[in-house]
Amino acid sequence: MEGIISRSMNDDLPISSAIVGITLLGDVEDVLAVLRTVFLLARSLKAPLSLNLFERDILPDKAGKTSSSTLVSELLNSVGAQLRGLAATAFTMEVSIVAASFVCAGSVTMSVHGANPLPGRQQR
Repeated sequence: MEGIISRSMNDDLPISSAIVGITLLGDVEDVLAVLRTVFLLARSLKAPLSLNLFERDILPDKAGKTSSSTLVSELLNSVGAQLRGLAATAFTMEVSIVAASFVCAGSVTMSVHGANPLPGRQQR
């Protein structure tokens, strides 16, 4: 162990970045599950979150003033009700995540659009 120089935690971390884009097809429950995951990712990355439902921003203005769990619960209820009220049975979800260890900023974006019914899926 002699001769080993002690380094701080930041010295051991490589400089890295990631840009991830994912497109998924699913039903209302899938959209809500992805939405929960997106909230967790944004919170973990300390990144701003942008949510878009059918070309409309759905993140409320009070997002910064409301507790995270209350905001997620209210948003999931609202989005679920809106999606269930539509004629579409399938939705396209586009999620993009930008993160970099050498930058304090990143972003998480989720957009939801209607899609044609999934093959082999029955109407509920």
